Amino acid sequence: MQSISPRLSRLLELLLKKDAPQSAGELAEELGVSRRTLFRELKNADAAVESCGMMLVSIPGKGLEIRGDEAARIGFADALRAERPALSENRQERLLGLVIALFDDNDVHKLFYFAYTLGASEATVSKDLDELEPWLAERGITLCRRPGLGVCVTGSEDAIRGALLYRLVQDGRMGSLPYLKAIGYPPSYVTEAINEVFENSLGRALDWMTVDSRDMLRLYLAIAVER
Repeated sequence: MQSISPRLSRLLELLLKKDAPQSAGELAEELGVSRRTLFRELKNADAAVESCGMMLVSIPGKGLEIRGDEAARIGFADALRAERPALSENRQERLLGLVIALFDDNDVHKLFYFAYTLGASEATVSKDLDELEPWLAERGITLCRRPGLGVCVTGSEDAIRGALLYRLVQDGRMGSLPYLKAIGYPPSYVTEAINEVFENSLGRALDWMTVDSRDMLRLYLAIAVER
């Protein structure tokens, strides 16, 4: 199965477990995201589902469901489990992943959303948020905790991009894991777009740049495209 985001993986797992079609509102509430974010993820769903011999079907007036025979459903469930992130053993990497998840969109997300995305417990995520809160405040970003609703960040786009860049440069190169592939950052479509820019637009200019300069340019472009 093609690589997919943790959020899309969670969405497909939910659909796979349901015995009846689910509306966008029901899915968004269970995932702890907005309908806008849900539909953004669904744009990448068909290819992942079809690669495992299944179909994602939209039924007017009812909602979405995944169809396929039992063997395909079992294989798809196994593939989704294999996609689950496992970052919780590496604190530095987990904190970087949490920063990326917080800056992903303007939605309010419940703790279980971050816990699933990072492969950590909700208690661990809560402690990580406590640690990140003063760091975010120093950069003009407010961590908002809304009882019963979830967590989000507010701040200027410049502040968020600057904080994300700083964190990626400081923490994003651990072993053989450039940036944060374990939770799909940057997404594959962003990487493909950057590669296209490098190949078709920059040309010989790349020969004049050091490896570090190229990597920083890729990082700047990733943040610009993703945000």
